[in-house]
Amino acid sequence: GLYDGVESGDIAFYVVTENDNIVGMCSVSVLYSSYKCAYAGFLDNAYILPDYRKRGIFRRLIDYVFAALEGNGVKSLFTISSSIDEGMYKSLGFDDKLGVLLARSAK
Repeated sequence: GLYDGVESGDIAFYVVTENDNIVGMCSVSVLYSSYKCAYAGFLDNAYILPDYRKRGIFRRLIDYVFAALEGNGVKSLFTISSSIDEGMYKSLGFDDKLGVLLARSAK
């Protein structure tokens, strides 16, 4: 489960705080990708509280996360986006469209 992923280091959570309150967050799982033939981060659970949006907080969070990951050999960052959020992610540098994500779950 989630606890096991965090405990093992497979998932890292990054948070943004203001006055000791969490106002935004994301998680990243690192995997090996043939896209750059290097390690990549999969960005998930990205969220900024509505009252804190449009202040550049998410941009700073993503820049921080990517810099931290890059220092550990991660060469790219992936995410899944709804069509509504696609423009926002493109403005943050997610500009390589790699196709359609499909998933298969255990039965």
